[in-house]
Amino acid sequence: MNFVKWPRYLTPGNLTRLLKRQKNPLTALQIFNAAKTRFPNYRHNAPIYATMITLLGSCGHLKEMGDVIEQMKDDFCVSKDSMFADVFRIYGKFGMSNRALELFRRLREFNCVRRDKSFATLLEMMVSEGELEIACRLYLTSSTFGVAPSTRCVNVLIGALCARNRSDLALQMFKEMPEQCCYPDRDTYLLLMKGLCREGRLNDAIHLLYSMFRGLSTKGCGADVVVYRTLLETLCEEGMYHEANDVLGKVLKKGLKAPKGRRSGVDLTECAGLGGLQEAKAAINSVLVKRGAANARGYSAMICDLLQVGRVVEADQLFVEMSDRGLKPALPVYNAKIDELCREGKLVEAVCVLDQIAGDGSLPTVETYNILIRGFCHGEKSKKAMSFLEKMVKQPGCDPDAESYGILILGLCSEGLFSEAGEVLEKMVRRGFRPSNEAFTGLIRGLCTEGKSYDAVYFLEEMINHVLVAQEITLSLEILLRSIFEGFDLFLKERKEYFILPLHWAIKDDSFIYFLH
Repeated sequence: MNFVKWPRYLTPGNLTRLLKRQKNPLTALQIFNAAKTRFPNYRHNAPIYATMITLLGSCGHLKEMGDVIEQMKDDFCVSKDSMFADVFRIYGKFGMSNRALELFRRLREFNCVRRDKSFATLLEMMVSEGELEIACRLYLTSSTFGVAPSTRCVNVLIGALCARNRSDLALQMFKEMPEQCCYPDRDTYLLLMKGLCREGRLNDAIHLLYSMFRGLSTKGCGADVVVYRTLLETLCEEGMYHEANDVLGKVLKKGLKAPKGRRSGVDLTECAGLGGLQEAKAAINSVLVKRGAANARGYSAMICDLLQVGRVVEADQLFVEMSDRGLKPALPVYNAKIDELCREGKLVEAVCVLDQIAGDGSLPTVETYNILIRGFCHGEKSKKAMSFLEKMVKQPGCDPDAESYGILILGLCSEGLFSEAGEVLEKMVRRGFRPSNEAFTGLIRGLCTEGKSYDAVYFLEEMINHVLVAQEITLSLEILLRSIFEGFDLFLKERKEYFILPLHWAIKDDSFIYFLH
């Protein structure tokens, strides 16, 4: 470890900075293991273990990550629940949910007191991979793992059940929540309301609304309008205008606590008839935000919900009304608008929203720019997206993150702009971010197709320096060699299994010297 400049006195903070400076996570692991030998009185703490585990896991070194986790257990270190949640996400990224489940069953061994976040993360991962039955069984046996039922976990299962058109089971789970000492929030009601309405169970949906009046909406909150709108529009779609009118009156009185003067003069039955559905929907939107939730929260919630379902025109009308009332939209509302405009291919209009944000005295965030970069890349305008990267660097406190660079690199590669993608990747590395396997492989493949083997070798070396997943390095090497050697297919047939350990090369006089060990 002569290449490491050790401090005279090692602290966890010093070691963390030293580990993060290493380009190669396996080098960081060597430093991590050498610290105890060099400083006998030093002991790793939970943040140091979390840093090392994240460095290894993000690059696909799952075996080494598992070894460090076991070392943490042997070191009797107090483990944080959030760290295991991150580990489960890493396993999920590589399709190893079974490994995450095995680790969760052993969490008692790791001196991890709270397990709520990691349990919820595990449930989300199981549901996303289609393992709903396993997730439900895990939830039912949560008490054996020392985990109390939580609203977040219930919401995960209710959403998954409703997506499978089993709102009956979701409703049963909702009714059992008080017995488990956890209580529904707005997301619970919204997920279940959408599920019941989608399956046409409108009587149950109306009863759910009344239970919401007794619980969540006792004080009247503007953000509840998205739940009310879901039921009211479904009733109108089914031709039940009288029922919708009755429900709207109760929503204004009991849900949104609107003054008596604002509750009169509303009649959805006038919209019944041919072509009246759109008029009814417009009236519902207007009544809910103007007469009920006439505040920024109500407008913001309604606008975001409309944008999510692609109803941009109605959302824009509410945007104008909101501005006319002197209400300032929150940044997430602008982000939702930019995202929907990009999905519709309206990139010029999406950029104009940046001017609206500035006009309101706010500044776009990294998330805002990432949405724009992703939209321009999907619209095959990746070169234009590079300008947003420059704007981010110039704006104080808005430095591009790994996602910003990653989206742009893949977008440039998809359009065949490999030289530009290489420039962005170099900037990414200089700023201390690790490019993904996909970014490296796509860039190397593209440079090879253009006959730029020398540049491809440079990025292959950079890929190996980061010691990413060995299979991906092997694939990139194969792509590179195919572009240089004729008849390399014959070589691969003769030797199907090989591993690169070290790889040395030189390019001279159009020859490529390589050694595979």
